Amino acid sequence: MLPTSLDITANPKKLNIMELEGAQLPRVLDDPKVDVAIISTTYLQQTGLSPVHDSVFIEDKNSPYVNIVVAREDNKEAENVKEFVQAYQSPEVAKAAETIFNGGGCAGLGIADMRGAPRIYSSYPSFSIFVSPSTIDS
Repeated sequence: MLPTSLDITANPKKLNIMELEGAQLPRVLDDPKVDVAIISTTYLQQTGLSPVHDSVFIEDKNSPYVNIVVAREDNKEAENVKEFVQAYQSPEVAKAAETIFNGGGCAGLGIADMRGAPRIYSSYPSFSIFVSPSTIDS
């Protein structure tokens, strides 16, 4: 479970904390009653703001909030899975992500074997890729 406002044990500044869905955040930035919003790069893009130039804080590559691409145990050594990993971690993909996320993403960090499945750790914010088994098998 991720923390919620119910986990706050003290609020000495008496901040009014509102929990909103990520998709709502670009609109609340225009509300003069909102001073700060924690917003992912994907939703920030809708505002025209730059995560690099307009942020007060941006997570680094060691953030625990990364996307993971996972292969099945029986497919983890398949040639097309290896090709996908290589392509995903390529300089071309890193450059494309930098363009897409206005500098707010960083390249895939490598492969780790967790519970027998190769995983690509990437901190391209909210950059998700879903590969169906039929795609992997072809």
